[in-house]
Amino acid sequence: MRNGPVWHLMFDILPQYIGLIITLVVAGGAIYGIQQWVTRYRGNNGWPIVDGRIDSYGESLRMPGAGGDWYRAVVYSYTTTQGLYTGTWSSPFFRSEAAVIEFLENALPIGSKAMVRYNPDHPEISLLHNPPSAPHSDDLVNLKLNG
Repeated sequence: MRNGPVWHLMFDILPQYIGLIITLVVAGGAIYGIQQWVTRYRGNNGWPIVDGRIDSYGESLRMPGAGGDWYRAVVYSYTTTQGLYTGTWSSPFFRSEAAVIEFLENALPIGSKAMVRYNPDHPEISLLHNPPSAPHSDDLVNLKLNG
């Protein structure tokens, strides 16, 4: 039975709007994510800064799609007057897994000191203060040529 209303909706109407539906879902997700980030970290410039420690790295993860970039989570710990907490920071994206590992081992080695900014009202919410950024591609070329 190919003449019912469900058939008409599924195979005649829906394919015309699938691109629009996908775009709206992606845009909605992006807006929601930005709103959550802004709400969570609003006013962080006034948050206290404490000494922290780099504890470990998560597994290397690759962005979906052909030629997706690699990144890793960095797990850090810090102590406030309320207790001991942990947080995570996502590394910059790199073209290879080896580049991510090399960057982290040089910029944030396990066991090294890290400055952490935390929310005094919710000390479990934190971020690295002045986290390292990925070198520009020109810097990488210069390092390869000079090193």
